[in-house]
Amino acid sequence: METEQFEQFDDMDVKPTIVPDITRPNPQAGANEDLAWVVYTRSEREEVQGRSAAITLAKEWTADEALTVMVESVDGRVKMQFKSGSLVDYVLETRKGRKA
Repeated sequence: METEQFEQFDDMDVKPTIVPDITRPNPQAGANEDLAWVVYTRSEREEVQGRSAAITLAKEWTADEALTVMVESVDGRVKMQFKSGSLVDYVLETRKGRKA
């Protein structure tokens, strides 16, 4: 016995379903902007508030000089390395409580 797998239907019979936009609270949202970050080279060290401010400072310090700048969150979970105004290395420590 042969059965037809696909139903034939007219496009007019299909009505779009509107799905409400459900926004779930994200406890991590903005968490990195609340942290203090340490931006440092071999000779300079500066502590700034917020990830974006730390990244901007690291890019400024490395834009014109052959310099390596490290950016590290004070909790030690995120480390970034910048050269020539660009991010070259990013390390996120995912194991809770682990220190290098």
